[in-house]
Amino acid sequence: MSDEHGSSGDGRFVTRIEAARIHLRCDVTTIDRRVADGSLRKYKFGRRTLFRLRDVLDLVVAEPALPSRTDRHTRLRNASRGSADVLTGWPAVFMLGIPLLMVTAALALQHR
Repeated sequence: MSDEHGSSGDGRFVTRIEAARIHLRCDVTTIDRRVADGSLRKYKFGRRTLFRLRDVLDLVVAEPALPSRTDRHTRLRNASRGSADVLTGWPAVFMLGIPLLMVTAALALQHR
């Protein structure tokens, strides 16, 4: 049986403000949204609303890391050299669309 200050946090309860600001480093409205969507259970003790620390910490989900900046630059450099890594998405818009827009604007200004 875990005590109130156990390292796992199974038996410890925290307030809404503690859950948000100390443990999750988010706004308290995020806690309210999690209660509303059913992903966080609240416990009422008289007039106090508390949350199990374990439930709060279970909201944190690990996600895969984004590619590093150097990886993105390598992909762009390889694409400009004609490698099989095709330039798509937002980099394509910026690398292809903006110069085209600039040429179109320059031609429009010449014809005035």
